Amino acid sequence: MAFKKIAVLGLLCLPSLACSESHRFSFSTHDPDQGDVVIVSERGSAEPFSIMLGKMRYDSFLFRRRQTVLLGIDYRLSPGPHTVRAQFAIVTGTATFRYRITVKERFPPLQYRIMSRPPEVQTRIDKDQAADHHAAQSAQLVTRALGPFSWPVYPVVVTSPFGDRRCSTYRNHRWTNCTYHLGVDYRASFDPEHHRPVPIHAIQSGRVVLAVRHELDGNVVFIDHGNGILSEYLHLSKMFVKKGMMVRSGQVIGIAGKTGEAAGIHLHFVIKMAHGSVLIDPQRFLKAMMK
Repeated sequence: MAFKKIAVLGLLCLPSLACSESHRFSFSTHDPDQGDVVIVSERGSAEPFSIMLGKMRYDSFLFRRRQTVLLGIDYRLSPGPHTVRAQFAIVTGTATFRYRITVKERFPPLQYRIMSRPPEVQTRIDKDQAADHHAAQSAQLVTRALGPFSWPVYPVVVTSPFGDRRCSTYRNHRWTNCTYHLGVDYRASFDPEHHRPVPIHAIQSGRVVLAVRHELDGNVVFIDHGNGILSEYLHLSKMFVKKGMMVRSGQVIGIAGKTGEAAGIHLHFVIKMAHGSVLIDPQRFLKAMMK
């Protein structure tokens, strides 16, 4: 069956559906790195649409006066070409446009073993991770529009980037445990001498879905920003919000700290998409949204 070509780069329209020149989708990039976010906007229409990447669905919202999808490229997504489907409703059904993106490798697979912990400690960690997963899966807020984003901490100083490779050697150098740092660490003390922590801000409006103390991560706050987008703030010394509370962009939600397994005062910040299924680089995400 032959496809009808539309004069848009990387675009194919199904011949059985009505295609309109007014429906054209712009991508911030067609060759993202693993861990990137791709901003997909619709030109010439204000109708909502969705993007499918594999089994992951991303719904649009109004951002900067345009219907927009934030497409998360998981850090584990295999490098190479991938088909992206843009869909929107028409009178006779659903119109589908197909694009191709090429994911560039940034994080080669690591072979590692998990460090053993005392059984009672591991039990608490497993319970915390189950609570994290449940919070991400239960983040069901649907947003029609997103306003300006805020940085979680000021000034913005990265002390450990996303994807930083961390290795530890055990048992007289017989084997090495290597993992990727799956968040961004921000400096969060006023000065090296006094180590006074700074306020932590919500990056966007949303609903608090978790505000508890964990074994490894200390005091944590998770915020659902809608459409499967989740921000996580770890190692806080104080939390000013509770589960179920609505917050606004830039609102102070806590104070930085070093609770849990943290060597010093800092903010470990995480962005998850697709209800926790996709992990991306928070620094790249925020820089893209601040442009």
